[in-house]
Amino acid sequence: EVQSMVSRLLGILSVLVVVTAASPGTAQVLSEEEYHRNITIHQRRPFLEGNRVELTAGGVWAASSGIYGHAGVRGQLDYHINEAFYVGAGYTHFFAYDTGLQGQVEDDFKLVSDRSEMWYQALARFGWVPIVGKASVFGAGIGYFDTHIFIGGGVTGTRLSVAAPTGTFGIGTRWFFTQGLSVNLELADSPYWETFLKSEGIVHNVTLMVGVSIFLPYNMEERFVK
Repeated sequence: EVQSMVSRLLGILSVLVVVTAASPGTAQVLSEEEYHRNITIHQRRPFLEGNRVELTAGGVWAASSGIYGHAGVRGQLDYHINEAFYVGAGYTHFFAYDTGLQGQVEDDFKLVSDRSEMWYQALARFGWVPIVGKASVFGAGIGYFDTHIFIGGGVTGTRLSVAAPTGTFGIGTRWFFTQGLSVNLELADSPYWETFLKSEGIVHNVTLMVGVSIFLPYNMEERFVK
């Protein structure tokens, strides 16, 4: 009986030794699996827009009237709340030029058309950046860009109205050369309410803007929490 009890005790001790020896290895395997399962890969953004001020200067061409053509210069300030949304305001000064159509109408039909040359446009806007990407530029390298849409409102000054109510909506793209410098293209419609001599109505002011933007602070890098 004593020998039987000793054998049982030795068996129990052997089992405990085996379990104790195997447990750290098992725990280590489980922790490594969980560690690898929790790993995420975050690609560094080549440029950042969030919490930055964007200053834009550009030239504008407008297609609001067949009687007069308009070209202008624009200054724009946008604040990027984060990488997706921004708010801003801008001012455009227009220069009107005669297309020759008014003289032709007067000669052919003996009619005098209303003159409504634009002088300026002051608009505030809210924008959303749904697309950020990169593309090969003529095989010379990779260019980074974004595409944004915006909506807003303000006033338009013309020969007939000092401050006509105006809305605006459009789409644009920025192509980044450095972390703080981009070339911008924007296509927008900014319809305003005009009161002519014998009528009134909406005038659609379709504009194309080409400009250069500087982001402040100029250099920003994405940082990760370790």
